[in-house]
Amino acid sequence: MKSIPAFIKGLGILILIFVSFSTTTKIDGMEVLLTTDLNSKQRDQYNEASVRLIMLDITLSGTYGYFNAHRDEVNPREALRRWDAGVRVRNADRFERKIVAGSWRHTYKGTTTKIDGMKVRLTTDLKSRQRDQYDEASVRLIMLDITLGGTYAYFSAHRG
Repeated sequence: MKSIPAFIKGLGILILIFVSFSTTTKIDGMEVLLTTDLNSKQRDQYNEASVRLIMLDITLSGTYGYFNAHRDEVNPREALRRWDAGVRVRNADRFERKIVAGSWRHTYKGTTTKIDGMKVRLTTDLKSRQRDQYDEASVRLIMLDITLGGTYAYFSAHRG
C-alpha cells in the first residue's frame, strides 16, 4: 500500500489515499479519508471508522450506556455527540454483531468477515441542500479523481 497525500487547490482539504497499484479493486468513496474527517484539536482527533463502528454497535445492540460511561475517550465521545444530534446508521441491516472466535465482532450479515467501519453509512452521508441532493461517497470519489490528476475544470463545469 502506498499513501498519497494531496492538496486540492482552493478547497483547503488534504486527502490521504491508501491504494495498491497492483489491484483492480474498485474504491468505495467512503474509504477516501479527508482531513475534514478529523477533528482539528490534536487531543480530540477521532478515528472516523471507529466512530462509525461505535454507532453501529449502539444501533445493533443498544450499547449507548456502555459508551456513555466511556465519554472521556475520543471515539465514543464523537460517536455519542453525533448520536445525540440525531445521526443514525442507514445500512445496519447489512451487518450483525456476533461472537466470532470467542470475541464480539461486527460482521457482514451471514459471514464471519470483520467489517470496515467506513462501510457503515450514516444519515449525514446523504445531505440535502434545498433541491440538491448528493451522496458523500460520490463527492469523495470526485475529490480523489481531481487529486490523482483529474481535471478540476471538468468537474467545475458540471456543477449542478
